Amino acid sequence: FFSSRRRHTRYIGDWSSDVCSSDLEQERLEESFEHESRLLVTYKDRIYLKGFVHPTRFFGGMFLQDEGVNQAMPEMYHITPFNGPYISMEPSVTCVARGDVSFLVVGSDGVWDHVSPKNAKYVLQDASFRERLRNRTNENSSKPINLAHLLNIDALERSCAQVGRHYQEVKESVPEGKERRLFHDDITSIVVAFD
Repeated sequence: FFSSRRRHTRYIGDWSSDVCSSDLEQERLEESFEHESRLLVTYKDRIYLKGFVHPTRFFGGMFLQDEGVNQAMPEMYHITPFNGPYISMEPSVTCVARGDVSFLVVGSDGVWDHVSPKNAKYVLQDASFRERLRNRTNENSSKPINLAHLLNIDALERSCAQVGRHYQEVKESVPEGKERRLFHDDITSIVVAFD
């Protein structure tokens, strides 16, 4: 949220805003579990906690919070020795000077996997790009532009392009749910525009 001159950012789960950095969280984990093997595992340029999850703060994931639950899970999830809890439901809160901010974008990791903060700024600020994107998605031009929807569409198009498909083709031929997850992660965003 914003106060008059500062931006307060919370990070929980795989949702973040563009000012959050996982470096502090990695340092916290490495200090807390300094003798732990396979604490942070890198796969495809992402860091996963114990090789299972990318976020370290979220609701759920009890097998990473409680040893009894961990041992009741299928063997592939067992952590031995268990020194957790490895995750927390407490959000990380950062406060930075607001500066000259036009937009606040909060997005799931599916957005940030495909759209950099720089590209998000371009999508949100470039009127001609927004209009082209709106035309491709058959948005009614008399309605105000839904910036979050446009950012999500941009992320979906980039995601589908990585596997050689067009978003419209995937949208029409692949049902939402498990099958669609083969093409992209959850892509959800909230955009707040400041005038």
